[in-house]
Amino acid sequence: MEKVIKLEKSIKELQSKIAEKLDVKWRFAQGVKNGESTDIDDSSWEERQGSSISWVMKDGIAYLRTLFTVPDSIEGIGVKGSDIDISFIFPSGVTMFIDGKEVYSYKFWADMRAHPYPLVKNAVPGEKHLIIFKTTEGDGLGTFWGNIRISNIEDILFELNSITYQLKFAFAISRRVKHLDRYAEEALDILEPDDITHRRWEKILAAIKKAEDVLSPFRKEAKKFTVHLIGHAHIDMNWLWTYEDTINICLRDFETVTKLMEKYPDLTFSQSQAHIYKIVEEHNPELFEKVKKRADEGRWDITASSWVEGDLNMVNGESILRHILYSSKYISERLGKKTEIFWSPDTFGHPETIPSILASAGIKYYYFMRCGKGLPLMRWKGKDKSELIAFNSIYNNSISPETLMPPFIEYYERYRLPHFLFVYGVGDHGGGPTEADIKRKQKMEERPVCPKLVFSTTHRYFKAVERYKNRIPVITGELNTIFEGCYTTHSDIKKYNREGENLLLSIETLSALTHIITGKAVPEKEIEELWQKVLFNQFHDILDGSAIHSSYEYSAKIAEEVRTKGEKLLNQYAEPLISSKESDKFMVFNPLGWHRKSIINEKLIADIPGYGYKTVDIGKKQETGRITETGSEYENEFYRIAIDETKGLIRKLYDKKSRREVLFPATPISEDLSSWWAEKRSNLISVYWEEPHPMSAWVIGNIYRIENLLKADEIKKEAYHLKTIFYIKRTYRSSEILQKIILYNQLPFIDFENEINWNEEGNHKEGVPMLRVNFHTALKNPETCFEVPFGMVKRDVSGKEYPALRWAGQRQGRYWVVLMNKEKYGYNIDGNNLSLTLLRNAYEPDALSDKGRHIISFRLFFGMSRTSDITKMAMEYNIPPIVISGEAEPQEFCPFTIKGDIVPTCFKKALDRDTYILRLVEIEGKKTSVQLEFTSTPQKVYITNSVEKREKQIKKIRGKQIILNISPFQILTLDMRF
Repeated sequence: MEKVIKLEKSIKELQSKIAEKLDVKWRFAQGVKNGESTDIDDSSWEERQGSSISWVMKDGIAYLRTLFTVPDSIEGIGVKGSDIDISFIFPSGVTMFIDGKEVYSYKFWADMRAHPYPLVKNAVPGEKHLIIFKTTEGDGLGTFWGNIRISNIEDILFELNSITYQLKFAFAISRRVKHLDRYAEEALDILEPDDITHRRWEKILAAIKKAEDVLSPFRKEAKKFTVHLIGHAHIDMNWLWTYEDTINICLRDFETVTKLMEKYPDLTFSQSQAHIYKIVEEHNPELFEKVKKRADEGRWDITASSWVEGDLNMVNGESILRHILYSSKYISERLGKKTEIFWSPDTFGHPETIPSILASAGIKYYYFMRCGKGLPLMRWKGKDKSELIAFNSIYNNSISPETLMPPFIEYYERYRLPHFLFVYGVGDHGGGPTEADIKRKQKMEERPVCPKLVFSTTHRYFKAVERYKNRIPVITGELNTIFEGCYTTHSDIKKYNREGENLLLSIETLSALTHIITGKAVPEKEIEELWQKVLFNQFHDILDGSAIHSSYEYSAKIAEEVRTKGEKLLNQYAEPLISSKESDKFMVFNPLGWHRKSIINEKLIADIPGYGYKTVDIGKKQETGRITETGSEYENEFYRIAIDETKGLIRKLYDKKSRREVLFPATPISEDLSSWWAEKRSNLISVYWEEPHPMSAWVIGNIYRIENLLKADEIKKEAYHLKTIFYIKRTYRSSEILQKIILYNQLPFIDFENEINWNEEGNHKEGVPMLRVNFHTALKNPETCFEVPFGMVKRDVSGKEYPALRWAGQRQGRYWVVLMNKEKYGYNIDGNNLSLTLLRNAYEPDALSDKGRHIISFRLFFGMSRTSDITKMAMEYNIPPIVISGEAEPQEFCPFTIKGDIVPTCFKKALDRDTYILRLVEIEGKKTSVQLEFTSTPQKVYITNSVEKREKQIKKIRGKQIILNISPFQILTLDMRF
């Protein structure tokens, strides 16, 4: 094997030399006019070299120019007669000129990977060609990747890499099949690394042919192993382009693939995202029928179990299930297929509850790329013991010996399984399989020590390895994190997402309740259409804040449609419940599944049944507790708090019920009573400045400056019937922060509402400003916990940004200090500092990501509690009761009450049948029993999977009561007929 290593080293040195010779020197300039002119003198322009060049797009149009001369030879390989191509990617869009003629132009992502641009056919050494690229300006990524390829050189590199990896595979096989080892040694003896070093090409090519003849006895053994080649085109929704371009990409790729399938009858293709199929169906029905035909043939692998490839750390569990529910419905109705695969290659991390959620919905397999654990194949097990078979690999590879064989050989030696998965195809801006991939596949499969290469589907691969399940290693826990800046960048899209989820869950419940009481039909089609818009905005590059500005203009438009149409539906389904319009009476509807206390119209606190309503009379006088004031301290029955009257910081918070300090108290320094370490106090708002760095939307850079906003410009206080409010005004440079701190008379938490006019901008000179609020807890050695979809995860924190849904906090035993929020997802927790990131001004690809007006709310809760109760409180904070003027008849109604330590997550009408879905999630990790007490005895109750497929009927209905035993971390879905 030592000689194989030398052989590989010689090839890598050769490739490095070739790359060096083909590394084009570009003349670069920004802000010049007519840079595409052949007559312009570019001798004073900056010289840049390398396959990757970057610039700042907001600084204006950029030009790259070079005069390319066809070489006579490179590293002894003759160029004459070659085809010479240039491959490039401009994420910003570009226009290309050759010898003064415009030959290529694309407004957004310009990509010549799938079909490199042909510079020269049948090359003649000495020919010169002027290549000019003119880029766009504004939003996007000012980056160029590119390289020149010469066919004669590529042919020799193919042969060298092919024999090297055949030898590696041969030696791997011979360690198990001993009688073959002599053929591997004999073949290796034929090859001399020095022949490569001294560029003896005729000799080395002849030796390769002879060595392959010697290796022929390996053919039978090598072909026992099948590589499932999965053609794929990763299509990002509205990333660095507009929705119109997304449509064009989808149509282009589907057209290209169907034509390739006609030419190559064994070619297969895999495509995820139900929304893509909807685009094709709506814009080219004839093309859609071709896809349907290929799917019926088993050649088009439909892996669309989600509406789009969405983010998974910032959406709630119900959203993930709506992805599966509505995708399954669409794929089943339009294409007659079912998928058991969740395709998530480019998602920026995977919560630990994903195996449980997906398995509960009938998903068996998982494909992903980011945040793996170093294993290509694994069984990913959830806390409820359900599991997925998961595969981890690059999603946009190409077929060649050097890309396919190394991971295959590693997989072979690790697992000894006869099936391997290899995903290939140009992606991000689409592209898919190329003819070059197909031809290289044909060349490779002729080689004696190459595994069997088969155009296949992911379903076939997973079903094949499932037979060897016991040999697949098991992993547990989350697969996180990467691109931590994405949890906060672009606050608007985060707010749209949370509001959309909350609104649609409320509509589902209210329309179901109205249907039960009045028979008014549930607007299933309208709800589905609104969910599809919310789900589209959850696409990972959109929700994660890493798209261009025009992408967010489209997202804002569809989010507004969700809001206006959703609010109209709420009113339509609340009105039938109103029997009279008495001025002092209101119907208060609770979209959540447990009794709750809520402030109604700022006048009274009402106790409302779960998934029901209650008529309340705001004209009645309500006795309330009161907040007492002693100097700078304020007190209710739950706590005492001291708020500094000049800074607006919390100097002390004492929990009267638990008799303990919640936050680090401010202890003045005896020599100077005005100094009390204000920078360690709570409700401290700080601006963190990151050094300028690339990928600023994705990556949180080095913090070079922290500015604590210790001074308040104005503080005033007002007392109301149910609460006392502090109004605090702060300024930072040209920005203004207006904060309310709200102390309630009868409630054990503190609310913070912030109106922020943020006029800061990130840039490549000053860096990225990031706004955070900090709370320093007084807990000793606390655990740090974060809400994830349908659960909670404990993390060992180290001062970086972590994702959470509606809450994150610290606990010591059963005592909690929790920071809940209404529209944020990024928490920074270091030691006892519990910090929520409020705004972040990344400057690429969108230069104005968080500039503007923001309403940001968060709540501080503290006390003895359980995880399930913390989650319920956070849900109450996010999903308010719906208040409608008028009296309902009956005065109070709920179809059932739920008793037990469980979190109800939805109540809705079942899809396409006249029954009702109730979902219950156990998140404490304990066996428990749940009691459902119905208003009227249900006719039938079924247990279903999470996408409403019935599995078992519950026979034991005791009058109006059902008792259910629920396992730790179980997601239980019921289908009920009243």
